[in-house]
Amino acid sequence: MHDFSHMLGHAFTSLIYIHGSTCEPPQSLVITLAHELQHFSQFAQEPRFYEADAILGHLRSYRPDLPSESDAFLISKQIATELCGEALVREYATAQVEIGEPCDRPRWEFFLALRVDDPLTFADKVRQQCQENQTALKAMVEANMTKYKRNASGFDFSKPDWWNE
Repeated sequence: MHDFSHMLGHAFTSLIYIHGSTCEPPQSLVITLAHELQHFSQFAQEPRFYEADAILGHLRSYRPDLPSESDAFLISKQIATELCGEALVREYATAQVEIGEPCDRPRWEFFLALRVDDPLTFADKVRQQCQENQTALKAMVEANMTKYKRNASGFDFSKPDWWNE
């Protein structure tokens, strides 16, 4: 069993909170709940990749194409499409682009563009983005070593199979 205590930080980090405004229409609730449950699944089933994803988030800022987000969007779109139908899901997401909060539009545009048959897993996406950002990740780890005198993540991104360390 893995010890996740270093990743919890706050008492409610593992709490899934669904705001009332996301509960209607039903496809909104399904999308939101499936998205958030997928984050829990990432955390529980792939802790090394989840932690590396958090490092990527600090490096690249939190965007829809961050592995944890794109994976959660994909799974939520697959589940919502299965439960609510493709037309209702597309209609709802399109409405969010058109009338939703401006800060949320890029997320919904990303959601709409996702192909539900995307073969890449969460781990695949993390490995791919770590490879693409290897130089910056190594620099970030080195900066943390200088500042904190330790490598908090324990990852050595210069190794091709850093996740197995």
